[in-house]
Amino acid sequence: MATWGAPIVHGARMRWFHTKRTLRLSTRTDRAFLVNELVRILDRGLVGKSLHIMAAGRTDGAGAQAMAKISALALARTYGLTYVHTPFQVMEHAENGSPAAWAAAWESIFNLGEGELALEACPLPQVSIDQFIGNRSWWHTPCLLTAGHYNRFTDNHPEAFSLIAEDLRARYARGGLRELPRGEVVVCAHLRRGDVSRDNPDTAHRVASFTSFVNCLRQVRGALEQAGVDRVRIKVFSQGSASGLEALQALGCELHLDTPAIDSFRRLADADVLIMGRSSFSFAAALLCDGVRIYDPCDRAPASGWLVRNLQGFVDGAALAWAATGVAARFRAGAKGLSRTG
Repeated sequence: MATWGAPIVHGARMRWFHTKRTLRLSTRTDRAFLVNELVRILDRGLVGKSLHIMAAGRTDGAGAQAMAKISALALARTYGLTYVHTPFQVMEHAENGSPAAWAAAWESIFNLGEGELALEACPLPQVSIDQFIGNRSWWHTPCLLTAGHYNRFTDNHPEAFSLIAEDLRARYARGGLRELPRGEVVVCAHLRRGDVSRDNPDTAHRVASFTSFVNCLRQVRGALEQAGVDRVRIKVFSQGSASGLEALQALGCELHLDTPAIDSFRRLADADVLIMGRSSFSFAAALLCDGVRIYDPCDRAPASGWLVRNLQGFVDGAALAWAATGVAARFRAGAKGLSRTG
């Protein structure tokens, strides 16, 4: 059963997908499966190298849209395909101006299109992932494959981030503000609260345990102190009121509540130690951060080299001690020395 069960399930899913296309039923719920199918046929060498990849059509928040394009770029780099960039068009949670202006502001921050083929310069016909998987004639026809995102690929192959991480950080640095020196180690932590709730079944899995969050902060501060760092500044970024966050204040944390999103993002991405929240916003910042990244398990798989919190909020003590030693060495040598301000 172990050897032929999976092909049977795959075959049944493909037949159902083709049936829905024939009946002109929505295939929206098949998108994750279709990304997996794309990877399967790429792995088998069934697709020509003339295929171009693009992520487009999303209107949600900055983190989610950034991760969609980053997943497309990672997929293209992994298989030697061409990534085609289209700027963010419309974005939710605009804090000033129109959603289009808000999207343009984030475009300049990520700078993901630098050095990439622009959509207007790509003459190939656009083909949705539904059309591409549903019609084999496209597999060896030069075309531009479009999908909302390719996160299922990076979730299953997080090592793909390592192929683009350096480029992502360099593009972000070139799109950022002028760097200024600082004389302290900065720990930034993201506590997601504003748009998630344990009472909402759609977002309950994104709510972090506050106790585990505090545990992680204590462990990080202790590791840095043990490594000889005597100037540590801990910033917690969240939403809402300070009520219920007294334990963080007792730890000496600075509370940055309802801070403008762009400023919050830059602080997270520029941290010496980043304690991530369960969000695409945190995940995108972590990919741009060259400090220590501490990941809280969620629906995105962690990139290589990130420290992973357990249910109680703690990470492996030896790994954290080693990371803290590295932070201390960089701090003392002045190698870090510069940090963006915004």
